Amino acid sequence: ALEIRLAAAEALGQIGVATPEVVRGLAGLLSDADVASRLAAARALDAIGPAAVEATQALAATLVDDDEYVVGAAAKALGRIGKGAAAAAPAVARLLGEFPSSMRPFFATVLGEIGVLDQDSVRALLNAAKGGGDRLRLAVIEAMGRARGGGPEGLAFLAGLLRDRSEQIRRAAVSALRACGSDAAATAAAIVDYLPWA
Repeated sequence: ALEIRLAAAEALGQIGVATPEVVRGLAGLLSDADVASRLAAARALDAIGPAAVEATQALAATLVDDDEYVVGAAAKALGRIGKGAAAAAPAVARLLGEFPSSMRPFFATVLGEIGVLDQDSVRALLNAAKGGGDRLRLAVIEAMGRARGGGPEGLAFLAGLLRDRSEQIRRAAVSALRACGSDAAATAAAIVDYLPWA
């Protein structure tokens, strides 16, 4: 019976059928006792993408799973859902402090894919970037750009990076501010000041 459940979940993901019944069935499988079933369900919801929005709450609940692969697959599925998974952003943001530093860029990227961040999620990203290497900082910068700066605190962070030692970081910050559009108007003076550094 287990092998059939796994094959069915994988088939649903590959077929990409996103009826409410399919999404509910896969969401229910996220709480199965079997790790492989939970992983297959999360991967299938990831394959379905934005149409799996109804599974957001179940995927967010799965972020506390004992298996890190299940957690990663659930987070990835939330990123693929995008803005419809905004309610799950705080749960993903908590993972920035709970997982090893090697996983933090992945979770920052997921937050960027969700693209709508509450202030606690923005602060979690900014705190992660403070002690992180360039890979993590680049993922945070991209996430902030996708979230249109994440509000005044995020925009100030991006503007501050225009004076970073790393050219790659400075370029990424300019790109993120550009992606913020008119939301970044308050940072115009910092961008002008950046010109001598370019």
